Amino acid sequence: MFYALFKFELKYWFTNISFYVYAGIFLFAFASMAGAAGAFGEGSVSGAQLANSPLSVFNFALFFNKLLLLILPAIIGATIYKDYRYNVHEILYTYPFTKAAYLLSKFASAFFIVILLAVLIQLGLWLATMLPLADPELLLPSMPNLICKAACFF
Repeated sequence: MFYALFKFELKYWFTNISFYVYAGIFLFAFASMAGAAGAFGEGSVSGAQLANSPLSVFNFALFFNKLLLLILPAIIGATIYKDYRYNVHEILYTYPFTKAAYLLSKFASAFFIVILLAVLIQLGLWLATMLPLADPELLLPSMPNLICKAACFF
């Protein structure tokens, strides 16, 4: 029964406009990394620091993960509150699943949505370095290239 509830919650989030608004906010990660990589011209570059250096990527990720902490209560809270708002919580306990399975599936689905948003941040940072407009002098070699090399050496 956990899987059915989990799937239902994910379906709810993927049809809810708020998920796409949250994902759209994190497209700003894409735009900010693209700006740091010089995609918007020389005026968008803040200095001689490489755009995808480890320190720069860490600072971008830290900033956007702080934004994610602001959105976290909205996602987790909305998952539970919607059942109470529509008075469905009393009916749900008449079905053959335990309260633990119900709450765990709610938490797991909301946590999955938060993880997905966190991955979108990193994906946006990486995709911005792949833009053809990005200045190659401001970029280090791509991270997936390093992952492939590390896998070969391993």
